[in-house]
Amino acid sequence: ATGAFARISDAAMAAHPGDTIRVEPGIYAERIDLPDGVDLIARVSGTVIIARPPGAVGEVVGMSVRGDSGARIQGVRIESTPELPLDVALRVSGQGRTVELLEVSGPMRVGIDLLPAANLTMHGSRFEMTGPAMTFAEGAHAVVTTSVFLRRGAASEAPIRVVPSADVTLRHNVFAGYGTDVVKGFSGEALRQLRTNNSMIG
Repeated sequence: ATGAFARISDAAMAAHPGDTIRVEPGIYAERIDLPDGVDLIARVSGTVIIARPPGAVGEVVGMSVRGDSGARIQGVRIESTPELPLDVALRVSGQGRTVELLEVSGPMRVGIDLLPAANLTMHGSRFEMTGPAMTFAEGAHAVVTTSVFLRRGAASEAPIRVVPSADVTLRHNVFAGYGTDVVKGFSGEALRQLRTNNSMIG
């Protein structure tokens, strides 16, 4: 599909696998359901802000992605505020999703929620939030590299939660303000690799 759309969600509804949605700078107060095989790319990284739509009821997820064809999200900021809070910034199901240069900020229940058996590769992203930055359900698989996790406020819980059956690799990331307790669910060799391959500050 080609054409200009005022809303990302309208472009997503018209998109087909293999399409790329290129987004101009702006604040987009909407829930986005990104179809399988569709890329979402900010024309200028960090200038596309996704926020809670006024009047939204129930659980509010900024963006949901699904399907097994694989696609990319790049350069988007998902922002939650006390006045317009999100529950989840990004929810991922299915396989082959790549996230680059994502920014997540503000109070929310979780930043990225990987559903059972979901697969994600993420690098160069930044989280500054209360609540856990990422949660991984049963059978989820992820590789997270060169990303920054900053504790905001008085939150004391670990920024990453992993169930035992999830397969999560963390390399060259920076965790600031959490002490050494940055992953809930790692032990033994996984915990040793975490501390060897990532930086923890404060």
